[in-house]
Amino acid sequence: MLGDTVDILVATFDGERWLAAQLDSLLVQSHSDLRILVRDDGSRDGTCAILDHYAAAHPTRLRVLPDDGVNRRACGNFAELLRHAEAPYAMFCDQDDVWHPDKVAVSMAAMRAAEAVSPGAPVLVHADLAVVDDALAPIAPSLALFLRLDLAGGTRLPRLLAHNVITGCTMLMNRPLIARCLPIPSEVIMHDYWVALVAAACGRIALVPRPLVDYRQHRANVLGAMGMTWSRLAKRLCASPVAGARERIERGYRQAAALRALIGEGTPEADTIDAYLAMRERGWFGRRVMLVRHGFWMNGPLRNLGLLATL
Repeated sequence: MLGDTVDILVATFDGERWLAAQLDSLLVQSHSDLRILVRDDGSRDGTCAILDHYAAAHPTRLRVLPDDGVNRRACGNFAELLRHAEAPYAMFCDQDDVWHPDKVAVSMAAMRAAEAVSPGAPVLVHADLAVVDDALAPIAPSLALFLRLDLAGGTRLPRLLAHNVITGCTMLMNRPLIARCLPIPSEVIMHDYWVALVAAACGRIALVPRPLVDYRQHRANVLGAMGMTWSRLAKRLCASPVAGARERIERGYRQAAALRALIGEGTPEADTIDAYLAMRERGWFGRRVMLVRHGFWMNGPLRNLGLLATL
């Protein structure tokens, strides 16, 4: 398949309350060369009826994968969708957000510019988001500002190994990147984290520095947006035993080991991952020396205080 066709990968689960608004926002995109590929993860509400209605109304634009009876949860659902993507480009899409009408077009313009600089390379384009409430009323005009994230500097490999700042529903991936990401290993923390790491280690990352999605916050979010404050840091440290925090760090090491197995020897990226994994075997002081020496920092002083307290 040639051209600028984009497969939009929609993972659904009990999303009847928000799904129609999201699908409507996809169908009115100014970049019309797109297909919507949906996989439901065993919804118990009216989600499947909504999908059947849209598939019948838009048979050439929306396809629902057959039900395989397996509940894969969010990461596995998106991994399965990515495996079925056939277009030159693909985008992850949550069921409960609303995309701005020019989201695909703006992302594709950034993709073409990045591909022109690095022909044939794996490329990831990402953007900011606007935070809204359950009824789409504004909460914050920028998720990056709301969460104190550095969307540019934070995507360098040492920083990404410690902390992902790229939100899956803003991603646009080209075919070389999709090919490098698949199959998504079982060790990954989340599908979008894995894609971001592969792009940082093997290709190129481009940022669109403006919101392209209304990122809806509600109680059913798998991963929601919460502002980072001193009080939240204190609650997290008090509520999370050191053992639990260490397990989260250990999951990061397992994910990094899977990334290291993907890339070749003798590259700066391989050396960076080796240094990150070496922290696993160091003592209390040695881990902190390695963190400072190689720049394995999270975003912002508050997160780094938490990191230093539990590393």
